[in-house]
Order: sequence, then structure tokens, then C-alpha cells
Amino acid sequence: MKKVLIYSISLHGDEEAMALQEAKEYISKGNSVLYLSCDESLCGCKLNPLFKRNQCKMCSFLQHARMKRILPIGVVLKNLKDYSDKNSARHISEFKYAYTNIAELKSLTYCGVKIGYAALSTYITLTRNLDAQFMGAVKLYIDILLQHQIRLTDSIIRILDDYKPDLIYLFNGRFAEYRPVLDLARIRNIEFVVTENVKCPPNCVRRNLFYNSIPHDAYACNEKYEIMWKSYSDPVEREKLARSFYENRRNAVFAGDKIYVKEQQNGLMPPNWDKAKDNIVIFNSSEDEFCSINERIDSERVFPTQIDGICTIVAHYKNDGNKHFWLRVHPNLKGLPFHYHQDLYKLSYSNLTVIPADSPISTYALMDAASKVIVFGSTTGIEATYWGKPVINLVFSYYNQLHVVHTPKTEKELWKLIDDQDLPCLYNDNVLKFGLFPMSVRKMEDNHDFPMDYKTYSFFGKKLYVQHYRNYYFHSLGLTALVELVAWKLGSLLSRNPFKKVPID
Repeated sequence: MKKVLIYSISLHGDEEAMALQEAKEYISKGNSVLYLSCDESLCGCKLNPLFKRNQCKMCSFLQHARMKRILPIGVVLKNLKDYSDKNSARHISEFKYAYTNIAELKSLTYCGVKIGYAALSTYITLTRNLDAQFMGAVKLYIDILLQHQIRLTDSIIRILDDYKPDLIYLFNGRFAEYRPVLDLARIRNIEFVVTENVKCPPNCVRRNLFYNSIPHDAYACNEKYEIMWKSYSDPVEREKLARSFYENRRNAVFAGDKIYVKEQQNGLMPPNWDKAKDNIVIFNSSEDEFCSINERIDSERVFPTQIDGICTIVAHYKNDGNKHFWLRVHPNLKGLPFHYHQDLYKLSYSNLTVIPADSPISTYALMDAASKVIVFGSTTGIEATYWGKPVINLVFSYYNQLHVVHTPKTEKELWKLIDDQDLPCLYNDNVLKFGLFPMSVRKMEDNHDFPMDYKTYSFFGKKLYVQHYRNYYFHSLGLTALVELVAWKLGSLLSRNPFKKVPID
């Protein structure tokens, strides 16, 4: 018999459903299961980013009302406040909140937990602001994220000492409300499972489980690609489905992610494209997505930032009249006011043309016409390999370990690759394995007992996605959605909080 600790954040829809499914599966196999829920002692998460205490209380109340109906028999339900540490206030006051830049913030730890990484990851996910000055309201906000993690770390340590679990289950692992649980499991050599939800239109949701790893671990993801590839008995069907990933993305059809080329004009090229030149296309990426996960991801960068890399490349070839670089700014950066996006349009080099994020110029037309493609980790990199182009990737990516792109470690290696007129395309079967995985969502772990497939409701101009497992609540998804929305709004209105919005300056 195993002792299993399941850590769940209240009312997070898919996350709660997956935690309940795991609780039922583990208890049905004769294990001991402790279901740990957050409450106002944490007072802040991605659903309550403004730290509204009464909203936390209402959320916790609603979850407990639901748990009385649907928590599997035999599972013990506890709140974080049941394990509060009376010394947490002193630990918070004694902690040195000494940071003035991203590197210093990332270096902050508490009891071995990388609370700096988690605070930064949470803040950037909420704001997409990589240019924050750590002073005033921004500093206060991040300090609160650090304080909450100190309190959470103290509570989790008490739980681990008291319950002594053999296995810990949690969601995601990188945000402030999860990182202490993940890092303490690693520090104490406790097995853990991290899960993510994966969606497939129109309303299908599945579990994606990572054993002793996280969703941002390329090795773990590559292993999943291999397992999924081998799970198909029909190789013809498998290859057709894998290729549909690349064809769908080119044709603006859903393929596991947001469709970024809907507003682009098929085949449209820049008017000043000179076919006589060596045209190298650079596809940048949403730099905020992987900037605060862990040291391994940070270490895979050739340059400190993407704009540093772009400037260094074009400056290195400023006297090479044969080469011209084209920067296709990622459509996901459209409208962002921050320097890491806006400064791209201030670049002034005779051998560089910048194509804005909202330009109708076709990503795939550029890809087809390029002699080489340079990427900063975006999916466009492996797509270009699929379409027969030599690709150079300069940062972390899930496909780096698949040997489908060139991955220089130094500037010297990069120049050699760019100068190679016969640089090969590294296409192999791993390209298809990568494409198959997001097209196989329905083969992933299903929530049989707590289905996450959802219906959409609109109340007061707000869209709510309500999972089917909530039928246990009022036996009416629409009524459930309305009651929870009213209760959520009530908790929000009755709360006092230090911020009207997450600060960006």
C-alpha cells in the first residue's frame, strides 16, 4: 500500500477533475490517499492573481461543498491551514528580498525551493512583461508571491513530516502555488506525478501525466512521442495523422495550439524580396513562454535574449552583400507594448528586414523561399524541417533532442552553420513522431469518472467553460455555472486587496 498525497487548487476545473480522478484510482487500488486543498492561507493563484482573501474563502467553501458529494469514499480531505506553521510569519519577515534584476530574482531560494523562479514565472505568465523594473508596485507584487511560497513551503514541510507520502500528485509544477510541492518532493526523493490538461476541439480534454518529471522537460516529452508512435498498429494511419499536423498548421486548421496564421495571406511575400541573394529567414518566438522554468532551459541559449541574438547575427554579416536576413515577428507578440517586442521594429541594419507580428505576409511563403531558417524554439523550426529546410535553433525546444535541427552551442559554431552553403535538412522519422503526438489527444489518459469534456455558457457577457463532472453538484451544468459565477463575484466584491490589477510598471 502506498501513501499518496494529492495537492489540488480549488475550483480550477480541469485540474480539480484530474485530481479527483487520481484520488479515485489510487484509493480503489487499496492505497491511502490524502487530498490536500488550498484555502485563504495561500490567498493567491492564477484564478485569484490579486490576492483577494474573501474570494479565496468563497472558492474554498464551494470546493468543500462539492467534495462532500463527489470525493471518493476513503479519501481524507485536508486544507493547507490545517498544517499552518506558527513560525511562517517570522520566516517571511527574516527573508532577504534582495533582487534588482531577473538573474537575482531567479537565484532566490527558501529551504531549497526555487521560489524566485516560480514568482517570476507566475508574474510573467500573468503579464507577459519581461521588461519589469523591480521597484514600486511590481516589487511589492513579486514580494507577495515570494511570501506566499514561504508560507506554503512551511505547510508542505509539516505535511510531509506528518503524513510521510510515498507519492505526490500535483498540477503543472512551475507556478508559485505549485513549485514548493514539486521542489520538496525532489529534495526528499519522493516520487511524484505532474499533470497537464490537453484539449482537442470541440470540447475534448485529456490528462497528460509526467512521472518524476515536468511538462517542460524535453526528454520526458520525447519519450511520450516515442510511446505514442508505437501505440499505433496501423503505420499508414499513423503517418497520415502525423503529416496532418504540419498540413493543418500551414492551412490554418487546428493542430493542438492556437492558429497564428489566420490573418496572413496565403503566398504573400515581401515586395523587396531579392531571389538573387542568400535569403535567411529568422522566426522569433514568444520569449516569455520559457524564460523562467529552470536552469537547464536557461543554459540552452546561445544568446542572453532573442534581440541580442538577432543583432549579433546581422551585425556579424553586415559586410556580406550576398546575405539578407528576414525577421518574421511571431504573431503571438501582436499588440504587446514591452521593449522585447517593440524594440524589434527599431532595428536598423541594411541586411535585415523586419516583418511585423500583424503583417499579412505568409509565414509559410517565407519558409518555402528561404535558403535557411533560424528559430528561437518555436514550432516553426520543426515545421521548416518537415518542409525540407535546414534549420538552426538557438534556444531550448522540445524537439532539440530529436536531432531534427542544428543546435549550435557557441557563436563560432553558429557562423559555421550559416556559412555552410550545403547545410543539410535534418529530416527523420522523429519529425513525424513530434507531429503525431498533438494529433492523438483522444488516445491520452481519460477521466472516466470525472469527465472534463465541457459545455460553454455565457452569463453577463462572460464565457464559462463547465466540465461535465460538475453534474454531481446541482445536476445541471448551467445552474452550476451560474451559482459559481455569482458566488465568485460576491467573494471578489467583498474583498480588500492591495492591487486593482497586476502591475506592469
